[in-house]
Amino acid sequence: PSDVVVLYGHRMADGTMFNNVGYYIYDYYYKDHPYIQFDSLYARRKYEVVMIFRTNGAPHNIYPFFPFHTYSNFKDEAEFNYFMTSIRKLAVLESDVDVKYGDKLLCLCTCDYMPYPDGRLVLVAKLIQ
Repeated sequence: PSDVVVLYGHRMADGTMFNNVGYYIYDYYYKDHPYIQFDSLYARRKYEVVMIFRTNGAPHNIYPFFPFHTYSNFKDEAEFNYFMTSIRKLAVLESDVDVKYGDKLLCLCTCDYMPYPDGRLVLVAKLIQ
């Protein structure tokens, strides 16, 4: 029921867990994999990839930081727009998927040591069913 659900996973060198999230920085990979599926005990959900962005894991570093993980429910459209504008500034890849206030978002967050030593790579997707 939240506006934003954030899932954290470690990108394992053996290709397990969130390793594929890192491939979304490449346009060809996104074009071949524009949808992701997230299943829980209660529902099977399909999401369309909106963007992938890089941020820093800690606000005290000199690298770009946005606390995307602190957002779960937007109090109004202005806060939603601020969130989207902020992550777009950090985007490595952005699709042409239309995202509007009221959409439900899924963020898959993993470690990313390039270009920041304490970096995070975040895939943002919109619920479509």
